[in-house]
Amino acid sequence: MQLELSSAYLERIKHFKLPEELDKVNREFFLYSAEQGTAYEKITISGLYHAIRDEMIADVNDAGWGKSEDFNRLTDYQKRMLMTFINNACLGAYRQWIEDGKQMPLEDVIDMTNCLVLGGVRSFFQMKTRKLHNLTVSEVGMGCMAFSHGYGQIPSEQYSIEAIRNGYDHGCTFFDTAEVYSPGLSGIGHNELIVGKALKDVRENVVIATKLMLHGFSSGSVYQTIRKHLEASMKRLQTDHVDLYYLHRMGGTSVEKVAEAMGRLIDEGLIGGWGLSQVDVDIIDRAQRVTPLTAIQNIYSMVERDSEAAIIPYCMAHDIGFVPFSPIASGLLSGKITPQTQFESYDDVRNWVPQLSRANIKGNQPIVDLLKQYAEMKQATPAQISLAWMLHKYPNVVPIPGSKNKERIVENLSAANVELAEGEFNALEASLNQCRVYGHRGLGGF
Repeated sequence: MQLELSSAYLERIKHFKLPEELDKVNREFFLYSAEQGTAYEKITISGLYHAIRDEMIADVNDAGWGKSEDFNRLTDYQKRMLMTFINNACLGAYRQWIEDGKQMPLEDVIDMTNCLVLGGVRSFFQMKTRKLHNLTVSEVGMGCMAFSHGYGQIPSEQYSIEAIRNGYDHGCTFFDTAEVYSPGLSGIGHNELIVGKALKDVRENVVIATKLMLHGFSSGSVYQTIRKHLEASMKRLQTDHVDLYYLHRMGGTSVEKVAEAMGRLIDEGLIGGWGLSQVDVDIIDRAQRVTPLTAIQNIYSMVERDSEAAIIPYCMAHDIGFVPFSPIASGLLSGKITPQTQFESYDDVRNWVPQLSRANIKGNQPIVDLLKQYAEMKQATPAQISLAWMLHKYPNVVPIPGSKNKERIVENLSAANVELAEGEFNALEASLNQCRVYGHRGLGGF
């Protein structure tokens, strides 16, 4: 007797666009179930998706990869990736079932499929990693400054702590702060206190970077002064060591003396590595000759590319990580800022960022339009494309986008899941190189 696919089955799969091969698998599984007189409708792709979803969530929670609500926050790109994992898992299970002479019980087929899918789901909550010299960090880090300074009204401490932990739940293991990040830059330690509270329970799983400012020496050596700053930061961060310790800006202190002091702190186990921020290659080379650097943190984005000429190549040649701050150009590259956007009046750096004057926002629109074009093609956001561009371009780059908004933080971290094919990157790079940039901040300012 010729078996017919039920209307219920057809209704359940009509929303899933299945590859032809997978559709054949779907139908064979269903027909085999019917022949055996069983009710394994959940072996169909649509049924399988819903049947294993709750089990996946339970396993994900047990493993600490994420929370159940995270599935509802996946980007369109991630949802397509998840469906691809499920499709491939079903094909793999099907092929194994065929090789086994269709002897495997269908319950085992479902279990096999679930295991395969979980391998894919894991990748959403365990971000790919990169090396900053000797430190292993998530491919995209999290700049925490906005919870204390730089973007107007700051959120509550509780919201900030939750946002940082949510970033951790979404795979981020690299968190950046500084001793001077406080409202209006009027105090010391506000941001470090928040980061310390947020990460104290997961300290062993994360890399914390902080920075010190040297304004002079009332007494003691460069080493003693730096150690005093470090001990105060460690207390605020609730940790007995700092993984990556930067000199925030050069000032008038000899970089060789700073490098020597940092080397002592590394030997004493108080810091895992050290770095410099907003410096050119001559300063980097002088420091490197004394104590090998872990990372350089400079401004870098599609509209701030000074570091491409010599700094990033030097870092690559000497196994130094490069950590771009403001990689989305203070929001310009998100596509959400227009000439009519009103920034906050107090403690909002966007009021003086050169690319964000009304005239320059308009002038830079072709770059934003280019990002929107690729975002539509990749089912991503302009901000994610701007981050994916630099991740593709350099293997030692780990951007640290910052935001005080939970949703924007997750969006930025999800850029790690947006991959540009070589042809896509080359075309984007060529088009970008044809665009004029209006406004330039460079390495000289704060």
